[in-house]
Amino acid sequence: MLAYIRHLFSSEELSAFDYGILCILLDTLDFLPVIILSFLLNHNVWIGAIFIVELSLLRQYSGGWHAKSIPLCIVCYSVVFCIFEYCLSFSIDLVFLFCLCLVSFLYIIIYSPVMISNSDYCNDLIVQNKKRSVISYIIILGISLILVQFSLPYAKASMLVLLINTCLMFQLQIVNYWKGRLNDDYSSNHY
Repeated sequence: MLAYIRHLFSSEELSAFDYGILCILLDTLDFLPVIILSFLLNHNVWIGAIFIVELSLLRQYSGGWHAKSIPLCIVCYSVVFCIFEYCLSFSIDLVFLFCLCLVSFLYIIIYSPVMISNSDYCNDLIVQNKKRSVISYIIILGISLILVQFSLPYAKASMLVLLINTCLMFQLQIVNYWKGRLNDDYSSNHY
């Protein structure tokens, strides 16, 4: 069977197919623990789905901290979800949460996209990602405000995802700052 498949497709098509299968497998490994945890911790898979969809959409354009390996990524993603679930258990006033989201939105407007240092992005892509991150943030905040009228837990979850995304952006900025500081210290001491 494998020989027949190799005969049908070129090596480039097979490598693209392998890459696609790998992406599906990695996404499943990344998202499945969140879905399982959302069911175990909250008995509500929709909270996990909101977390996955919104955070994936936002981080795609706004950037943020990334783990250096796949297993660490899966563990960190699950830990961030557990922190998210823990924050959901508090009775946070929605007006206060909305005000935090507005402050977070200003941060997004000013600093997005936050990129990993030494990444080579052209200015057009940076401007495009900034626009997309701002639009994504506005859409998700708007959906949160609509959800307030129908389902308070989902609105609260949606707003918390916005804040978590901003925290991940801020965390990468801190890492980039300290990497720059360490590189500056190293270069100034060794010539």
